[in-house]
Amino acid sequence: MNGCPIPFVLDTGSQVTLLSRSLFRKCLEGTNVTSADEVSWLTLCAANGLEIPYVGYALVDCMVGSIKVSGKGAIIVNGDCLGPNKGLLGMNIIQPVWSALTQRNYPGLSAFKTPMPHAAGQLWAQSVSESPPECLSQLIRA
Repeated sequence: MNGCPIPFVLDTGSQVTLLSRSLFRKCLEGTNVTSADEVSWLTLCAANGLEIPYVGYALVDCMVGSIKVSGKGAIIVNGDCLGPNKGLLGMNIIQPVWSALTQRNYPGLSAFKTPMPHAAGQLWAQSVSESPPECLSQLIRA
């Protein structure tokens, strides 16, 4: 992350990437931080519903293997709830890495690709986009 190797726990349930304040200071000192006061609309909640206090966020560039993901937000949380030596990698970085991986032909990757044929995926996307909004809201609640 920004040239500093950081171990991460992958969390597909988290929409954002999180770093403890001490890990941020250790590895990303000098990176511009947008204060939590400047983004009062951003509230973080854990899976149990409890609010996660944070200092702010920084835009970072990441290298995952040979895949570069640029300009993604990393939230700097108060304290060391994540531990001082690793971060939590959220979907804002996992998704672009996954997309890059599935666009390449890596050995063994076919075991993780969707079994849905491309044409079926297109039909599914079309049917969802043409559905009335009230049907979509029912689908989302289900």
